[in-house]
Amino acid sequence: MFPIYAYGSEEQKQRWLPAMASGEAIGCFGLTEPQGGSDPGNMKTHAKKDGSDWVINGSKMWITNGPESEVLLVYMRTARKDRGSKSITAFLVERSFEGFSTAQTLDKLGMRGSNTCELVFEDCFIPDDTVLREGDICNIDITAYVTVDGIGVHGDTDATYLVGDVDEESRLL
Repeated sequence: MFPIYAYGSEEQKQRWLPAMASGEAIGCFGLTEPQGGSDPGNMKTHAKKDGSDWVINGSKMWITNGPESEVLLVYMRTARKDRGSKSITAFLVERSFEGFSTAQTLDKLGMRGSNTCELVFEDCFIPDDTVLREGDICNIDITAYVTVDGIGVHGDTDATYLVGDVDEESRLL
């Protein structure tokens, strides 16, 4: 819930915070990928601008609360890798978006109080207003934790992620 509270638009806050705080909506956090773990520098899942929408392709792995979440805070590469942290954008993806699905629910040895799964994005079209933003950039610590009722962040790292428009030269092709 904290990233929405801290960096979300008023519309995003009104839509998600009351439902998440009451437990009516569950959220999850998607950073980890099958090939690169939680290393954002190795991120392959990407979003490409298509008119006023974004098209997402890729997958996230080992996502706690993924099978039950109505809203997913997901990080995607939106510009060339050489842009470093400025090539990553945070999106609020809704379960109902066409092209989004969950794949295998993963069996775990411990921590069985919450389900874990793979998130799959196959030509998933999402509107531009799902970008998590406050101005042009947000400082979001990607050391995240997921609670039973939502999403939060903690820690002291100062990673800066560009959210919103990226100049055409840097945009993914």
